[in-house]
Amino acid sequence: WQYRNECFQKITSEPYPLTGVFCNRTFDMYICWPDGFPGTTVNVSCPWYLPWQSRVRDRYAFRYCSDNGSWLLDLVSQGPWADSSQCAEDDVVRHSIQRKLRFVYTAGYTLSLISLVAFLLSHRKLRCTRNYIHVNLFSSFILRAISVLLKDSFTDSPDSESVPCRAAQLLLHYSVASSWYWLLVEGIFLYTLLVLSVFSPTKSYRLYLMIGWGMAEGIMCLCLCRCWRQNSNMGFWWILRAPLLLTKSTLILIPMLGVHEIVLALVTDEMAEGTLRYLKLSVELFFGSVQGFLVAVLYCFINREVSGQQVNSFSPSEIT
Repeated sequence: WQYRNECFQKITSEPYPLTGVFCNRTFDMYICWPDGFPGTTVNVSCPWYLPWQSRVRDRYAFRYCSDNGSWLLDLVSQGPWADSSQCAEDDVVRHSIQRKLRFVYTAGYTLSLISLVAFLLSHRKLRCTRNYIHVNLFSSFILRAISVLLKDSFTDSPDSESVPCRAAQLLLHYSVASSWYWLLVEGIFLYTLLVLSVFSPTKSYRLYLMIGWGMAEGIMCLCLCRCWRQNSNMGFWWILRAPLLLTKSTLILIPMLGVHEIVLALVTDEMAEGTLRYLKLSVELFFGSVQGFLVAVLYCFINREVSGQQVNSFSPSEIT
């Protein structure tokens, strides 16, 4: 924000050229550009606010001012063209951070997968609508953990457009959406128990199945490229993002799972740059990877009601 304010102050305080046409000074939310004269290339030092600014201190970003006094347009984005590749973060640093993040979320998803499978195997005899919902929730988290670990097997060839690569990415998006929708179902079920007790548990469970598994399938109409991992159209991305943001907002009832989402929901991927981007990624990947483990602990391993039902589900002959 300080860089932006300094840029706006500079834009409004410096005098304009007295004669001739020129390209207007502007701030493109990344770099502060001065006026440009027709037929010239304008170079600006890399922004000082970049976390890696010490490594790009002597590098520049470029724009070209056309002969008609307008900035050269990018044919793809239809916005002003700019070359800021010299200001980009070094690949070595970026890959180092990515490796650390991958280790964290791989450990988290593995822990979640083991704890969820352990619960499902040890609580197979529980029979009621609430536990059916728990089982579907846990299944969605198991599917999510498997899809993440499966997706990582294709990271060595990110440009691959093979059917298995696309299928793994599609499974990842579906499982992530399903896990959030099943958490929403948990909240809806608690609400119906407390307020709308007139609904039939059997009929409601069918509706829960449609919400948990069906709605996620209904929003899988995304246009992605490079193994469907990169988003070429942010408008299509909101088809997936908007329902998930609304679903995550219901987690205010579950502080251990939802407090960070209240903050991160306000920070979109387009807004996150530099240190904020890595901080957002770290929080999302950590909490997302251990979410299955936390759900298993909160709903089952320390839940007296579930433990009591597990004991009651055994027959006298099995206990003796």
